[in-house]
Amino acid sequence: MSARSSRFDLAQEADFDLGALRVSPSACRVFAEGREIRVEAQTMAVLVVLARASGATVSRAQLAESCWQGRIVSDDAITRTIGKVRALARGLATSPFTLETLPKVGYRLTQGAGAPFLVSVDAAASTASHVLAAEPALDMKRRS
Repeated sequence: MSARSSRFDLAQEADFDLGALRVSPSACRVFAEGREIRVEAQTMAVLVVLARASGATVSRAQLAESCWQGRIVSDDAITRTIGKVRALARGLATSPFTLETLPKVGYRLTQGAGAPFLVSVDAAASTASHVLAAEPALDMKRRS
């Protein structure tokens, strides 16, 4: 799936590695440093879209189309979700990625020093292209 794909289904997304993170979109879980971290479905959707962009810039409009099914969404809602993606990286001893804001353009997921992030994706992920059924009310929680 590319960042330019309009919609997808988290349940159909295969697990992938994002640096030291093992990301499981279908379970809304991230595994790192021996921990399992539960992630809101909306936050996971944004993380998946940004990771699949492989270092390319993703606009707010692309995020709204992909992660909110094209519904009208406030800038504050997108900003809060971007903050949760950043909090995921900050909550780890070694930050696996940086989420760069490009003012008036969009967002770019990068590896520490600004190099585009290489994502290892299971083969099944490239065929996912269904409507996302997100649950925006879930909390991001860490589990040991």
